[in-house]
Amino acid sequence: MGRLPGRQPPPATFGLFLGGMGPRVKRRGGEPLLSRWRQRRVRCLLVICLLLLVADGCGQPVGVQHSGSLIVTVTAGPTCPVERVGDPACAPRPVNGARLRLDGPSRMTVTTDASGTAREADIPVGAYRLVAQPVDGLIGTPAPLRAVVRRGDATHVTFSYDTGIR
Repeated sequence: MGRLPGRQPPPATFGLFLGGMGPRVKRRGGEPLLSRWRQRRVRCLLVICLLLLVADGCGQPVGVQHSGSLIVTVTAGPTCPVERVGDPACAPRPVNGARLRLDGPSRMTVTTDASGTAREADIPVGAYRLVAQPVDGLIGTPAPLRAVVRRGDATHVTFSYDTGIR
C-alpha cells in the first residue's frame, strides 16, 4: 500500500498496543468516543495495577510472618568457690540488666530482665551476630554468638558471664 502524498501516518499510541485498535473519534450521544475509550483504558490499567498489588501476596498463606522472635538467657557463674555438681546453691545466677547488641538485617539492643531473659518479638528473619556488652561486677564479656531467626519461630540463645569466683 502506498502513502498518500501530504498525509502523515497516525502516531502510535499505547491504546493501539493494548487493544489492537485505535481510538474512534465519532460522536455518539453528544460525547466523543475518544474520551469513553480513554476512560475504559484508564480503568483497565487501574484494575491491572490493583491485581498486581494483590498478586504480590498470592501463593502465601494468610497471616504469613516475615519475622521471628528471639529469646536470650544470660547467666553468671560459677557462684561457689568449689563447684558442687547438683547443688542448686551453686547454679549459675541470672544477670539482670545485661545489654546485648544485635547486628544483622535489623540492628537493635536488648536488655535482660530480673530473670536474666531478654525477649524480642517481630525481628526480621535472617542471620544475626549477638554481642554482649560489659556488666558491672562481672569479668569480661562472653564471645559473640551467631543466631538465625526463622520465620514464625522463636530462636533461643544463652550467654554466660564469668563471676571470677574460683
